[in-house]
Amino acid sequence: MADLAVSLAKSVVEGAVTKALAAIEEEGALRQSTQNDLAFITGEFQMMQSFLNVADEERVRNSVVRTWVRQVRDLAYNVEDCIEYVIHLDKAPDWYCRCIPRFIRPQLPLDKAVAEIKLLKGRVEEVSLRNMRYNLISDSGSKPVTQQQLVPSGASVGATTFAMLNKARDTTKMQRGLGDLTKLLITKKPGGDLGVISVWAAGGNAADTTPIIREAYGEPEICGSFGCRGWAKLTHPFSPHEFQRSLLIQFHTKPCIQNETDEYVNILQRLEAASEGELVHDFMKIMKQERYLVVLENISSMVDWDTGPQGDDRYRSKKTKLQGGLGDLTKLLITKKPGGDLGVMSLWAAGGNADTIPVVREAYGEPEICENFVCRGWAKLMHPFNPLEFQRSLLIQFHKNSCLQKKLSVDVDTLNRLEALPEDKLIQELKKKMKGRYLVVLENISTVVDWNTVRAYLPDRKNNSWIIISTTQSEIARLFVGDPWQALEHKQFSAEYSLCFLREDPQGNDRDKNKQIIMVIPNHNEASSSTNEVRHKGGYALYARIPTSKNNADMWMDRFPLVGVRKSQMEDLRGYIANARMKGFAVVSVWGIAGVGKSALVRNLYYDTMRSGNRMFTMYGWVDVSHPFNLANFAWSLLSELQSDSPHQNGITNPIQECHQLLENHRCLVVIDGLESTEEWDLIRHSLVSTHPRSTIIVITTEASIGTHCCANREEAMYNVKSLEDDEALVLFKKEVRIFPDPSALGNSEGPELRKLISKCGGLPKLIVAVADFLAPMSVSWMNSAVNLSDRFMHDMETKPEFDNLRGLFGWMHSYFRTCPYYLKPCILYLSIFPQGQSIRRRRLVRRWIAEGYSRGTSSQSAEENGEKFFLMLLDLSIIQQAPHSVTTADTRMVLCKVNGFFREYIISRQKDEELVFELEGRCTLTSQRTGRHLVIKDSWDRDKIVFSSIDFSRLRSLTVFGEWKPFFINETMRVLRVLDLENATGVTYKYLGQMLKVLPRLKFLSLRGRREICCLPSSFAGLRQLETLDVRGTSIVTLLPSITKLTKLQYIRAGTAKEASVPCSHLSWLPSCCRGPVGGVQVPAGIEKLTALHTLGAVNIGFSGGKAILKELKKLTQLHKLEVTGVNKKNSNEFCSAISDHVHLESLSVWLSMGNNEHFSEDMFPTQAQAKPLEKLQSLKLYGPIRSVPAWIKDLPKLTKLELELEVTMSVQVEVNNVLGVLGEIKELRILRLCAKPLQDGDGNLDFRVLVDGVHDRCYRKVKILEISCSSNLTVTFGSHAMENLELLIGTCSVGSALKFAELKTLSVGKLKEVRYLGSLDNTHKAGMENQLNKHRMKPVLIHVHPDGH
Repeated sequence: MADLAVSLAKSVVEGAVTKALAAIEEEGALRQSTQNDLAFITGEFQMMQSFLNVADEERVRNSVVRTWVRQVRDLAYNVEDCIEYVIHLDKAPDWYCRCIPRFIRPQLPLDKAVAEIKLLKGRVEEVSLRNMRYNLISDSGSKPVTQQQLVPSGASVGATTFAMLNKARDTTKMQRGLGDLTKLLITKKPGGDLGVISVWAAGGNAADTTPIIREAYGEPEICGSFGCRGWAKLTHPFSPHEFQRSLLIQFHTKPCIQNETDEYVNILQRLEAASEGELVHDFMKIMKQERYLVVLENISSMVDWDTGPQGDDRYRSKKTKLQGGLGDLTKLLITKKPGGDLGVMSLWAAGGNADTIPVVREAYGEPEICENFVCRGWAKLMHPFNPLEFQRSLLIQFHKNSCLQKKLSVDVDTLNRLEALPEDKLIQELKKKMKGRYLVVLENISTVVDWNTVRAYLPDRKNNSWIIISTTQSEIARLFVGDPWQALEHKQFSAEYSLCFLREDPQGNDRDKNKQIIMVIPNHNEASSSTNEVRHKGGYALYARIPTSKNNADMWMDRFPLVGVRKSQMEDLRGYIANARMKGFAVVSVWGIAGVGKSALVRNLYYDTMRSGNRMFTMYGWVDVSHPFNLANFAWSLLSELQSDSPHQNGITNPIQECHQLLENHRCLVVIDGLESTEEWDLIRHSLVSTHPRSTIIVITTEASIGTHCCANREEAMYNVKSLEDDEALVLFKKEVRIFPDPSALGNSEGPELRKLISKCGGLPKLIVAVADFLAPMSVSWMNSAVNLSDRFMHDMETKPEFDNLRGLFGWMHSYFRTCPYYLKPCILYLSIFPQGQSIRRRRLVRRWIAEGYSRGTSSQSAEENGEKFFLMLLDLSIIQQAPHSVTTADTRMVLCKVNGFFREYIISRQKDEELVFELEGRCTLTSQRTGRHLVIKDSWDRDKIVFSSIDFSRLRSLTVFGEWKPFFINETMRVLRVLDLENATGVTYKYLGQMLKVLPRLKFLSLRGRREICCLPSSFAGLRQLETLDVRGTSIVTLLPSITKLTKLQYIRAGTAKEASVPCSHLSWLPSCCRGPVGGVQVPAGIEKLTALHTLGAVNIGFSGGKAILKELKKLTQLHKLEVTGVNKKNSNEFCSAISDHVHLESLSVWLSMGNNEHFSEDMFPTQAQAKPLEKLQSLKLYGPIRSVPAWIKDLPKLTKLELELEVTMSVQVEVNNVLGVLGEIKELRILRLCAKPLQDGDGNLDFRVLVDGVHDRCYRKVKILEISCSSNLTVTFGSHAMENLELLIGTCSVGSALKFAELKTLSVGKLKEVRYLGSLDNTHKAGMENQLNKHRMKPVLIHVHPDGH
């Protein structure tokens, strides 16, 4: 992808420029010549960076430019690596080494660096000269480079030759096509039928076809064979008389010019003055007597084609593959129905509207159809709909077709009369015609509103008339028929097409049982034998504009209900609207990526509000924004929604003003779906929205920036719709599958292959429904089809005709990746490193981005802050999703995430040419093409050393290992490796670690998390002078080496040994940290204060003899944002408080208390707020170790959103516990509260969240959304009626032999509670009691019970 190459190059070049500038500033010890070289390199790269910033898509499509961009990117990588090597050289003087003769002394590091810079300077010069040779960068800015520009300026002869060769090649192709076309035209057909040829260009440019047609048009053989030749370009609106006059003039004048006579002047004057009747007479005469050739341009629809003359009623389009289905369709149309009811047929094709037209067109012109339907008409609806023109068009077609059927000439006077008929007489004339049997074909009906409007002009005369509706949406086709329905019969057109007749279920009440629906669907194996893709239930299919009546609302809500989490999201969105009305906001923005289900979610809320009967809104309107945007058309569409009658019939001439008055004077709920730019919204807002509106507008868009603009930058009016989690996706899949006949095998399956396929859909309902509709008809072979689809997922999604309805989604994806910020693209592509479904820690991903240089610091923000910002951007786009069972809120940072399966597949399919990420998995063959900058070793790889040795690792920047570790994974060629991630590896030992670190001096990221085999760091660790991130959490390391203080670039240190969990369970991610077992801190050496760049540090053990000295050093690390400390006790608590008092940047603090058997935490261990500086930025606080009280100032922390405590809970200390809960209830911004209860031996515990003031329950814990409670003995939890009114998730965890009981669940957070999770043993009686309470709850929250063994 051209845009991908430019984005990557921009990112890398920017890093090279930054490093070069830093080298000039830092390295005064470098030789002057080296400084000059670096300055030259910097200047060249700055010019290259400027070019990349202005290079547009047209330019980089050129293969030469694209090659040059890749060369620049690769060179930038090398320059950056070299500069980093230079600036991190040991600066100790080496003059004594230089006293040794050069021929016997080894090459000194500085000399090596200077030589490498000289070499790179030469390469930079060569790249710049290459640009001059090929003229890649010109004064034209970002204009595309032509082929002539790519030729060296001095090689004029070569350029001429190159152009001549190109012209000769194109001419040869044209001549070949010209000969074929001429031969085809002059060949006479058996029967003399009229021939129709369509010519189009593969590139989509009509101009590409014109030279071929023009050349053939003037060929002597063509001129001799066709006495009458004409060329017409249709205009809109179409004028039949001007069209006929133009062709007649050409028919008469061309022979005269060809015979070199002057007669054409007289003919021209006569035709210009001829009346319409004379024109028609002459035109019809020539068309019947002469052989003619007519070239038509600018035909864009079947209506255009039908309007033009056909000359010969015997003409039929010959498409053999449709003949079988044609007979079925014709037979269905001419068969008279009992009672003679009007028949309505919907025709839809999986390939889109164009695929259905040949079928209808063929039947429309069949002799049997013409005989049975004297009145035939074909109409393509225009928006806004004009009823008068619609009726006039049908009446004229009825008259023309009647004349043709009776072998009569078309009466010109009658046509003129019909053209001039006033409205009342026109209606009478049409009604008169419709007393006979008629056939009307309707195109471009996209909504039920369109259908209801047109249906009023097509009466049911009980004469066996038919209406055929051609639509591009299966859902709309089904809405015209009603529900329920059943398959009547199945007919096969051919190997490519199938015909499926559907009718309503005879058991349906008050239904018109004669209406039928017909579909044309692709015939791929078993897919043709069912009603594939006709129903997109589950509330996720994307629809066009929907009617605003309560009856239709009931029908739609019953037919397409929301499932699972979408129900709670609808309630959330309802709250957004209520908040907007309360605060006087006119607009609420709903945004999310394409296919995520935004419209379905809003539509359910829209209809639910409409049919609820409340008086919040009195008028409703839903408008799909058409493009190109036209404000007047938009206003007409909105008026037709808000008013029951047609705006035209009401005499409205200014729709914009009328809409403005309606929105200002009435309480309207208006949904604007598909807004694509801020300019469109500005037009709507300035023209329609008043300053003090009574109405509410919901804007649906795929762009966050547009949504922000529409709601005037109010975050509280922005709602982001994210993709479904895997469990919810599976529920939707099953719901869709079970609509089809005999879905038991697929509908009940939860096998790994099926789950893997659904996971690749990325939680996007549009994809899930498409996959379900593809697999559901396959009763036997669905498993093989699912496996094949999973293996070729992205290829099949983009190429298979069954998934043509996903083209809009892929169009959005392509557009987003072309236009997203260049600095974000490397972060997105990097995500493919992690396997599908892999849980990833947020900090792990961000720190890797920083090490790779994808997230860099700026003058206003650090690299860490930018990385967190990038993470949130990808989270909002659903590119990153929340990991299963992880707990977070919109106000707190996500701990665990995973890569969206669909985006991962898309990324992999787009980066193959860029040589970024490459994987070793399964059984690999020996090949030289396996290379890249990021290597992933999968668990499934067979560890073939021969294959590994054949790979070029000279450019490798990161190595990530899943599964078994082998010593040969590291070798000396990996000299520029920056990231070594062994978090998911096994078998890594101290011996291997020492060897590998010796050859990786440029490491910036080292993760050994969870590798318990590692008990200490090797001495070679001291050589990692560029190391920024060290993660040894969960290893057996208890002491950090003294040499770590030399690694001054370190920003992130995570260490500590984890012990066994106090609550045994296979789902440890659900547990609070205190219940996973205490963390054993590590001893850090003296001198830790030298690591002034530290951002994160933990867990540090200060409980040993030198702990107070370490606390003094910690006080100097003022840039810390996250700190974990163990061993805090009464002896060192004051020093600890003093150490953290100056940490104004501290956002997260974790403290493990170390108490004696008879000791417990008391408030006096922490000074009051008056004695200590407040931690104003603290967002997360964790206190582990049984406590009976908390500092009173904790409730005054202004940004505290997450709190985790370990409490002593027994009857003897109940008063102290209640006091603690009272303090916690006053924390204003608290969102997540985790409590781990540690009862003593004197009885069961009790947690009472009720806060009484003068005997009355007071509101408390107002913003808490997630509450986690764990216990190791019996515990009862009670909630007050005014406690935790915004709680959404309640989690209870208990160990074996204990029980956790919740009281008054039915009154807990009556408007918000969505889910209750219970982790641990739960007897049937207790479970039934909880379910009974939840059933009485207003929100009907779901109960999820997970046994300790994971079931």
